[in-house]
Amino acid sequence: MEKILLIIATLLLVLSCKKEPNYNDPQGTIIVEVDEYNRFLEISINEADNFYSDPTIDWQFCNLGEVNGLGNITTIPTSGYTAEVPIRVCNGYIGRRVYTPNAIEYVAFYVDSYKQAAPGKRAVATIRYLHPFKPNTYGGGDGTESSPYIINTEAQLRAMHPIFSENITDIYFKLGKNIELTSDWIPLCLLNTNCNFYFDGDGHTISNLSINLPQQEFVGLCLGTQYILSVKNLNLILAPKGIIGGDYVGGIIGGCARNTIISNCSIIGNITGNNYVGGIVGFGDWEGNITNCSVMGNITGNNYVGGIIGDGNVDISYSLFAGKLMAKSYFGGVTGDHLYSTITSCYFDKTLAGTEIAVGGTTDTTGALTTEQMKQKASFVGWDFETIWDIDEGVSYPFLR
Repeated sequence: MEKILLIIATLLLVLSCKKEPNYNDPQGTIIVEVDEYNRFLEISINEADNFYSDPTIDWQFCNLGEVNGLGNITTIPTSGYTAEVPIRVCNGYIGRRVYTPNAIEYVAFYVDSYKQAAPGKRAVATIRYLHPFKPNTYGGGDGTESSPYIINTEAQLRAMHPIFSENITDIYFKLGKNIELTSDWIPLCLLNTNCNFYFDGDGHTISNLSINLPQQEFVGLCLGTQYILSVKNLNLILAPKGIIGGDYVGGIIGGCARNTIISNCSIIGNITGNNYVGGIVGFGDWEGNITNCSVMGNITGNNYVGGIIGDGNVDISYSLFAGKLMAKSYFGGVTGDHLYSTITSCYFDKTLAGTEIAVGGTTDTTGALTTEQMKQKASFVGWDFETIWDIDEGVSYPFLR
């Protein structure tokens, strides 16, 4: 009888951690019991005591070993993934689904306990999981308005790309340090997302930025967006070859819609495209605002080329352009054209630009100044030289503090 009870006890073996886990569960952690039929994210258990998913779902798994709690999973491996992985208690796992190289879905999970199968009984695992899982990729923060992701390195800056494949409504970033890029920049793609994007440069500089995509539409730091975009307090210094794109090319964003707000930003360098090319924005649809921005560099294109914006329904105020304009038609020191936007106290160096026209397709010369006038504080009506702008009188153009 005792032998039979021992056999039954063995068959009903429950595997659990040898030591009490320090769970430290992240916000959003879900605890579930998983077996052959009760799944999480279409992940289940097979007869070989492995985690797996239906091939049509195509999860792949990587065992991280003993991690002593879900909250201790902070990184994502780049290799070591398999279609099935053995179940081990106290172990952490990463599951991933690859849609495209820049669109990868992740889940992090941890095995609390595992009850192996017995006659007439299914194996059951108690799981803690977090989905979608975003590793500690950045220098701090959680991407919210009160705690934006902090970006201190080039790697962290480039890590922004895949996050836009996730179903996130609002996401906030903030530069923590100056960053010098070591290779060509790939514009952030916000065109096919519902995400509202907020980026605060906090007065820091991204330097040596270059883009070489002459056949691509929508080129800039960001490709374009259909939703809210806010970029502020950012300085961009372009590499010698600058930004090169097709149609809709701008220093900050190629094309934007809805409420785009760009403020207190400066760009130094050359920007080249075909049609709709601007120092800050290539083309802006719907309502938007550019204020307290400066562009210093040459802007080259064919049609709808402007020192600040190529064309669009975007209000522009307290901004300047100092550089050469090279275009065939519809070009101006402020904008190549404008639909229903207003322009307030914007100025450009007509000597450098090679034109006195502020708005392409018109005879408007408002804001056209000589190089000497551009270096005098009195020329800039209504500008805030106390908290936003400064100038080395007679020597420099206005620059952001």
